[in-house]
Parts: sequence; structure tokens; C-alpha cells
Amino acid sequence: MRKEMSQQQNLDEQLYHQPWAAANDDSVQRSIDPTQQAHATDMYGRVEQFLASQEGHNLTDYLQRHGKNPIALRGVGAGYLPDHAVAAVIHNGLEGVLVGNYNGRSFEERVQEMADRYHLDPQSMVEYVLSHELAHAAGYDAEADVEGLLKDYFAQQMQHAEGPERQRYQQLHEISGQREQQQRTDRGNHQEKPLAIVIPFQKGQYQSANEPRAYAA
Repeated sequence: MRKEMSQQQNLDEQLYHQPWAAANDDSVQRSIDPTQQAHATDMYGRVEQFLASQEGHNLTDYLQRHGKNPIALRGVGAGYLPDHAVAAVIHNGLEGVLVGNYNGRSFEERVQEMADRYHLDPQSMVEYVLSHELAHAAGYDAEADVEGLLKDYFAQQMQHAEGPERQRYQQLHEISGQREQQQRTDRGNHQEKPLAIVIPFQKGQYQSANEPRAYAA
């Protein structure tokens, strides 16, 4: 246990000093390099499109009813995260940013890998990943709790859908249920890679702002 805590502490220290960028509309705040700018802008567009969709509205309504201590998302962008992560919510408990992982592979490539693993179409997997991240932003830190929340949410959506849409939500429900069970029974066993990581900022590292900010070491 002590060794695992030490490894996590080292991981956190590395993450705090990794470069990332936050996108706001068409601009990138304190962008690190052109590649990161492109990834940040792409991620922002994906999140914006999802939140404007009916699926996004359904999810946010659900999270407003079932959220715990939600944080205010001040930006969306790209980060250099551990390879196992698809995305992350970086926050200080009050506000933060949602970033996709561009460490060696794009967010799109990572989503495609997950879609292939679960035999799901890529667009539905994007919905799953973003729903997962927004559940973190709604106050659910533990992976198992996020998956349990999504399992119930997708079950509710399935009840109100018909035909292919119902089948799609059934798949999402089953995936989240499988991942929840995996997280609760195999905690510490890394056979099932975490979908995301929640990275709280160190005290004083993230200050309140009307516009999203990005920091680099």
C-alpha cells in the first residue's frame, strides 16, 4: 500500500508539470506548440458539439439532478497525460478544465481503440467518453462511481428510445456496467485501463478567472 501511494504521488507530481492548453472558442490560451493548439481546438469542438446536441442536453439535465459537488469547467483542451488515459478533468475543487490526451496518439485514435475493444461505433464512444468526463466534473471522483452513474443514466435513456437508438444505449449501459464491476472487484488490478483521471490542482496553482487559462512548467 505504501509503495502504491508513493507511485501515485510521483505520478501526480509529473502531471502537475506537464504542458497543456485550454481552448476558448477559436483561440488557445497560452498554447504550447502548433500540434497542441490543433489538438486543443479539436477537443474543444468535440465537447461544444456534444453539449449542444440532444444527447448532451439529456446528460446535463441528468447530472444536475444527480450531481454531488460540481465544478465549473473554464476550458477544454489537450494535455500530455499518461498513456492509459483517454482524457482528464484537471480542477481545484471549484473550477477546472477538461483535456483530451495527445501523448503520442490523438484523442480520436484513443477513442477508436476503445470503440474497437467494445465493438461500438466511434461516435457513440465519443459520447461515452465525454459523458464520463462530465460525470467527473459533476463531482464523482472515483471511477467506479462514475461508471455506476453512467450505467443508470444509459438505462434511463434506453427506456425512452426505440430501435437502433435503444440498442445503442443498451450497449453503453452494458459497457458502463462492465467497467463498474471491473473497478469495484479488481481495484489495483490494471487489466481494465482507467478511462480518465481526475487531477486536482495543487493549492494556488489554478486561480479563478473569467476566461480559461493554461499553465506550463
